[in-house]
Amino acid sequence: MHDTITITLRQLLGLFALLLFATVGLVACSEVVMNYRLSPPADLREFLAGRNPPPAPVERIYSFEEDGKTVIAIECRVVPSFYAPLHMPSSGPMYFYDAQGKLLDWTSDAGVGGSRHHAKEGGKVSLTAPEALELVEAKAGAAGKDKM
Repeated sequence: MHDTITITLRQLLGLFALLLFATVGLVACSEVVMNYRLSPPADLREFLAGRNPPPAPVERIYSFEEDGKTVIAIECRVVPSFYAPLHMPSSGPMYFYDAQGKLLDWTSDAGVGGSRHHAKEGGKVSLTAPEALELVEAKAGAAGKDKM
């Protein structure tokens, strides 16, 4: 005799819901893993000096003025990951440090939302990593003299 498998509509909908929740869970986990992997050091000198490798390959560094203060921005390339295969950023991460080298802000996907760099297209000054470190060291030295 033929054994037939009968699947009801309710069972199909339950299976679909289970697959949907599993997919959403995997995407959310991928985002958490990538945000953890891309989180930057709190100090720009650590980021650029190579003591800790950058969380992502640096594409370009520039500075701009915001509210009368110098901000150093680091744009990085998109980072594919074996550990987070469902992480699909529209662009690479971006990190913002003040002139003393302290982390101000960062985003794992600079292409989403109103990141600072979109509003600052006109006043960007390109920097190399040594120039950015030199700027931070100069500002840190000036801040130390002001405290005396």
